[in-house]
Amino acid sequence: MLEGVGKFKKVVFYCLAGIGAFALLAIAGNFVQNYWTSSASPSLPTYHPGVLNNTRSGVSYSTTENAAPSPMTDGSAALSTNSATAPAPATDRKIVKTGDLKLLVAKAEDASAQIKTIATSLGGYVDEANIYDVTDASKAGTVTIKVPADKFDETMGQLKKMAIKVESETAGTSDVTADWVDLQARLKSLQAEEDQYLAILKDAKNVEDVLKVTQSLSSVQSDIERLQANIRYTSSQVDLSSISISLDEDADVQVFGLRWTPLLVIKQAARNMLQGLTGFADFVIAFVFFLPALILWAILIVTFYWIARKIYRYIKTKFFV
Repeated sequence: MLEGVGKFKKVVFYCLAGIGAFALLAIAGNFVQNYWTSSASPSLPTYHPGVLNNTRSGVSYSTTENAAPSPMTDGSAALSTNSATAPAPATDRKIVKTGDLKLLVAKAEDASAQIKTIATSLGGYVDEANIYDVTDASKAGTVTIKVPADKFDETMGQLKKMAIKVESETAGTSDVTADWVDLQARLKSLQAEEDQYLAILKDAKNVEDVLKVTQSLSSVQSDIERLQANIRYTSSQVDLSSISISLDEDADVQVFGLRWTPLLVIKQAARNMLQGLTGFADFVIAFVFFLPALILWAILIVTFYWIARKIYRYIKTKFFV
C-alpha cells in the first residue's frame, strides 16, 4: 500500500512540475515575442495614389469613353465612360536606382567639394550637404546627390576612388513600372471624364445643373492635378538616381606601414555601446510593464499547485490511509 502511495505521489508531482514548467516557458516565450514585435520598426507603406471615387458630389454617373453625353434629367447629370477595354500598350521598364556610401576621407569639407564636382560633371547636382564638427580635430558630414540614372554606376565608381577607405556600400533598384502604368491609366480616365463634364456643361439649361456639373468638374480637375504631380515625381525618381554619402575623417597613425584609425574604432565602439545600452533599457522598460501580467501568471500557477496538493491529500487520506 505504501509503495502504491509513493508511486502515485511521484506521478502527481511530475505532472504538476511538467505543467508548471510548460506554463513558465509559455509566459517567457510570450513576453519575448511581444517585446521584439513591439520594438520592431514598422515598415512604411508605399504610397500609391488613392482610387478615385466614381460618385461626385450630387452627380452620379457611369463611364464610357468617347460616348456622347446623355441628357440631364431632373437637374442631375448622367455621365457615361468606359475605362479602356483594349490591352495597355507596352511600356519601358521604370527603374529607380538608389545608392548609399560610407566613406573615410582625409578632409570632409574637401571631399564634399569634390563630390559636388563629380555630380556636376556627370549632369547631376547636390541635393543636400551637411558638414559638422565631431571633435576639435575632425569633422564629418553627409551629402546627397542626384545624377542621371545612366551615370549611376560611373558616379559610384568615382566616389569610391576619392575615399581613403570605403566602409560600406549599398546599391539598390526598385521597379515602379506597375505604378507608372496605373498612374497613366488613371490620368487618361480622368481626362476623358473631364472632357465629358465640359461637354455636359455646355448643354446645361439651368443654374442648378451648372452648379452640380461645375462642382463635379472641379473635383475631377483636382484629381488630375494630383495625378500629374505624382507622375512628375515618379518620372524624376526614374530619371535621376539618388546617392547618399556619409563622410568621416579621423586622425590616423601609421604603424609598421599599416593604417591605424583609433578614433574611428573608438567612435564605432561607443556607438555600439550606446546601441547595446538603449536595447537593454528598452528590454527593462518592457519587462517592468509586463511584470503585472507575469505576477498574475505566477499567482495562477501557485493557486493551481495549491489546489492540486489539496486534491492529492484528500485522495491520499480518503483512499490510501
